[in-house]
Amino acid sequence: MSFKRESRERNEARFRNIQETLKHPSTLIPDCLDRVMFCPFTAYEKKLEGNVDLLKFAKSHDEFLRGLAETQRAINDDETSFSGLLKTPHGTATYFKKGDTDQYVLAGIQNERHDVFRMLSFSRIVLSGKAVIYSAGSYYRSTCRNTPPEPKFIENVLKEENLSFTKDEATGLPVVGGGDDNMEIYFFGEPLLLISSASKANTPLKMLKYILCKDPVHIITFKIPKLSRFSEKSEGAMFANYLAGGSSDSDFFQQVVSKRRNSAKASGLFLIGSEPFPGIDAFLSKIKISDNERKVISELWPKGEGVYIDDSSPRKLFEALWPDIGEQIVENLYPGALEKHRDLMKGNPIEILERLERTKKLEETKDMMKLKPWSTPSTQLADLIVTGITEDADSLTDYISKMPMKESDSQAVAYCIQEIYKLNRSQSWKISNDAMVKGKMIMDYVSRIINAPDNNPDSIFQEISKIIR
Repeated sequence: MSFKRESRERNEARFRNIQETLKHPSTLIPDCLDRVMFCPFTAYEKKLEGNVDLLKFAKSHDEFLRGLAETQRAINDDETSFSGLLKTPHGTATYFKKGDTDQYVLAGIQNERHDVFRMLSFSRIVLSGKAVIYSAGSYYRSTCRNTPPEPKFIENVLKEENLSFTKDEATGLPVVGGGDDNMEIYFFGEPLLLISSASKANTPLKMLKYILCKDPVHIITFKIPKLSRFSEKSEGAMFANYLAGGSSDSDFFQQVVSKRRNSAKASGLFLIGSEPFPGIDAFLSKIKISDNERKVISELWPKGEGVYIDDSSPRKLFEALWPDIGEQIVENLYPGALEKHRDLMKGNPIEILERLERTKKLEETKDMMKLKPWSTPSTQLADLIVTGITEDADSLTDYISKMPMKESDSQAVAYCIQEIYKLNRSQSWKISNDAMVKGKMIMDYVSRIINAPDNNPDSIFQEISKIIR
């Protein structure tokens, strides 16, 4: 127990606040949501009606009532100069002591204006399991029959913690964060909040700051609709760790869903969302991928293992398959790519496959045309001819934007391609007049190659050597 000493003058403002509380001690009592027989809060209200001499509770066996009397004695004593320091997870509360009342109860009574500390007035009742208290801003309620708080409490907490939220159109519930999926948070079995799978906060932990209870897991529960058929008992321990601050909203969501995905995979079922399929071929038939990709995946996927994806997009499919058979898919679709194009194996699976497909087509076009360059500018021209035949204008523009343009012949190559394909001339300022003349001179040769790429193009290409060194 820690104390600090200050003069009564320095504590005058605190004494005045406490005196105001003692004039109206019923303001300490949270409005009970249940109002049933033997409710301790209703009993307190009756005992504190009217002008009550709080000192008569000095020998009470009830900690709250005895705390009121002890607080009154401390305020009345002109010699009071020591105040206790109660360290809590939410800050340090000060209190004056003149007896043997529980320090938490005293701190609650003497900090009635503090949303969190005021609940401590009834910490003994709460620890006995007889009540739960909700306190955030103007919302100060209790329950002795497991009644959830009203929506106002949730919104007050979110505002107090500066957590931005929207309202779900279907349910009207507040939604924290933004993402594709939500987790439902229940208080005593009633849904009161939605937390996005992308939220980086730990929202339930922030909410517990404003709830005084014996066992948080008994009050707050969750439901993640995604893959709910594969939920397991072990999720309870994960949730308890989450409530204790062990993970963020998004981390907890991903932990649960990842575990469920593994269970779905081990089950041998093939699922798209909640729709099951009898086998991998029926499963793959719902996804827009090439016949070759479908064939390769069907042959490679291990027998007896299932697959789950959220929706029928190719991206979701390949992301699910990649950890197990990603490299095998690449090697079957693009033989030798793992050795020749290891630098392309970065990013998400769809990006990898798109890059490999682009590289394959470029290599096929290059092999078909067999253009034989003789210098750096002619190599640039050969690459641009192949790119123009195989890809789109954006690819040409991208290539030109990265070209070294010191040589006049390189400038001529860039000008030629820009003119033929009517490209955005972002580097035109680098092209000299002489280079433009050369560029115009080779345009006819390049156009003939582009228009007939399979008609001995290298013989035409070599004629350009008379103009471009």
